[in-house]
Amino acid sequence: MYNIDNNQMRTLMKTLKTLFDIDSDAVIKDIQNDSRKASRNSLFTAYTGFEVDLHDFIGNAYQNGCRAFLIDQKHLARLSREYPDAVFAPSEDLMRDNAKAILEFYGHPDKELCLIGVTGTNGKTTTASLINQSLRMLGCKTSFFGTVEWLVDDTVLPAPNTTPDMLELVKYLRESADIGVTHVVMEETLEGIVPSPVSVLWEDGRFINHRQT
Repeated sequence: MYNIDNNQMRTLMKTLKTLFDIDSDAVIKDIQNDSRKASRNSLFTAYTGFEVDLHDFIGNAYQNGCRAFLIDQKHLARLSREYPDAVFAPSEDLMRDNAKAILEFYGHPDKELCLIGVTGTNGKTTTASLINQSLRMLGCKTSFFGTVEWLVDDTVLPAPNTTPDMLELVKYLRESADIGVTHVVMEETLEGIVPSPVSVLWEDGRFINHRQT
């Protein structure tokens, strides 16, 4: 688990308040996108994924004590009426700001690692695996996220999806950086390089191929 000290906490709160133009004394000790895990000092990020709109779970998070929410601007008026004692940080680009908040909270591990993403219609798994294996043969300490498995260094993790969601991914990036990993290889769905919860990580991208189906 990533723990932040008081100085980091103050920096985080200042950044979040500036980023989302809010005036609040709320203390944020963790970020959650699972309403069941949200608590009094959580920031619940209600971004809309490919299948689920987390705004639908704000009520559950509220019942668990959460009072700080990152939401889409269009829901602000309604939610402010329904939960008048909660703090809502409205965003015009929730996907982007969700990523910014998470990266800020975890100390921008993306800046400490070499991130390599592979996408395309065919051959992603093979290509990503070969890159990861080649880096390890060169003596690099790597983490790997793909269809077959997720690895943080040599620790094998469950791989329910090709790519972790943004919150889960950044947690693993933070863990990777903290244990001395230098390179992270990720197999990406095509959605990973068009606007998506993880696309903010990529400054440059390369297709290996693309076939319309």
